[in-house]
Amino acid sequence: MMMTKLDKETKKWLRLIKKKPIAFGIEGGFKDLKNIHNEWIRSFLFAEEDQTLQAHRGSYKTTCLSIAIALIIVVRPWLNIIFIRKSDDDVKEIVAQIAKLLKTDWFQSLSMVLWEKPCILEKESAFEIDTNLKQGPRGTSQLIGMGTMSSITGKHADI
Repeated sequence: MMMTKLDKETKKWLRLIKKKPIAFGIEGGFKDLKNIHNEWIRSFLFAEEDQTLQAHRGSYKTTCLSIAIALIIVVRPWLNIIFIRKSDDDVKEIVAQIAKLLKTDWFQSLSMVLWEKPCILEKESAFEIDTNLKQGPRGTSQLIGMGTMSSITGKHADI
């Protein structure tokens, strides 16, 4: 399914993602996010090259990445993402956070505006998320989370 229109409402939501994606995090319960976090989320969404974000512990780096991944799942559902962290438990925590974000009213509204249907998590496990929005030809889930000790052999992703 392709976006069927770029009406005023659609443009408003896309402008919000481009200029103030932090709003999706704040509405998702992350009330302490600041302007710097908005820039981090924007860089995750729009950078054309690989990047590294370094900041102190507790600075919301991973939270910003979670918000960006949730936005990519809804806005660019033809992409597949592999998310790697040191331990499986770390991965589980973030995949659960992304799933929770996708179920919020704001992400559901975004999905309705862009795709004229809600975002339904068809596969939601500790390590994977796949939605009814998926448009890619692969059988791979939209998000696969892996610990560093996991085998990456045979895994495919765009991001």
